[in-house]
This record gives sequence, structure tokens and C-alpha cells, in this order.
Amino acid sequence: MGSKRPLTEKELSKRPLTEKELEYHANLSDSEFDEIFGEAGDDRRIWRQNGPVTVCKWKDKRDVLTISNMHSVEMVEVSNRNGKVSMKPNIIRDYNKGMSGVDRSDQMLSYYTSLMLSYYTSLRKTIRWPKKSSKMKLIKFREEFVVALIGEEIQSVSKKNRLQDLHYLESLPPTGKKQRPTKPCRICTQGKKRRETRLQQRNVWR
Repeated sequence: MGSKRPLTEKELSKRPLTEKELEYHANLSDSEFDEIFGEAGDDRRIWRQNGPVTVCKWKDKRDVLTISNMHSVEMVEVSNRNGKVSMKPNIIRDYNKGMSGVDRSDQMLSYYTSLMLSYYTSLRKTIRWPKKSSKMKLIKFREEFVVALIGEEIQSVSKKNRLQDLHYLESLPPTGKKQRPTKPCRICTQGKKRRETRLQQRNVWR
């Protein structure tokens, strides 16, 4: 620990330390930490403070070593995503709250064996990540999404024949036998229905 803490204090004279720099300046093994601070015993928290520098060892599922220049260690209540409340040092709570994507990635990789870790590390280095394309407008995304679902070919829909001229109805003229003659409706006849009408169509050409 003698070579670790002076290095941290030297850094303090140049710039403020970040929330957690244990992996750079205080990455002690369990035996080294126990030799300096003593064994944890039943208490899962061991911490020491030298001026503004606080070093804390806390055991969760595994030993967590932290170093900070902005904390005095105290136990606080922390609830997980399931609502379970547990006690943790405030250094751990604040670090988890501000954990970035790189820290989360390193945390997940630490759970792998050395063989799997070397594989995923080399894989991450060799993968050629594509450049991010420019943002697409929502209407453009919807159009491309619909085309991907139904295809680009659009089936033509047959249109019903529409009368192109102007059409008006007029009464049938009287005949020698009937003053108000009727005749079968042409549309009803096509539908195999019998219906008489007194009107007929009069075309007006455009």
C-alpha cells in the first residue's frame, strides 16, 4: 500500500481524482489488503483514510476495492431493481450510479474465464464496426418498413367502368296504348330481378 497511496496523493497535487481509480493506483490483492488493513471478519467493510484519500474494501459477492478523494465512508441503504434493500458504502453507491458503458462492459467481462476473456477481447478488437448512418426521418422509416413487409410490387386494382358522359333521367313518352308507359329496369334485369320503371336515361354529350 505504501507505493499506492503516495502515488494517489501525488496525483491529487496535479488534478482531482475521478470517482474510482482503484484499477490504476490501488489494485491490491486480498492478501496485500489484509496485510495492511487486517482481515474483514464478520464486517464486510474495511476502510482507511489518509488526508483526502479514502481507500475502501467492501465484500459483496466478491471483494470490491475503491479509492476516492471525495468520500468519507458510511453505509447507506440501496435498493435494487427488484426493490430489495441492502446496505452498501456510499462510495459503491455513487460509483454504480455514475457507471458508464465502458465500466459496465469491463464488469461483465470480469465474470468470464481467462480463456473466454481473451477470445472476446480479441473479437472486440478485430470486429470492424460500421459507421453510424445519418438520422432517418420517421416518415421515410415507415415507408421503407412497409415496403420491406409487402414488397415493392403494387398490384393494380381494376376500376369499375364509369359512365363518361352526363346522364339525366326523363319520363317515358306516352304511347298509343298507355298514357304512362313503363319498361323493365335494365340494372335490375342484370341482377335477375324484375322491376318496372317509368324513367329512361337521356344522354347529354360533353
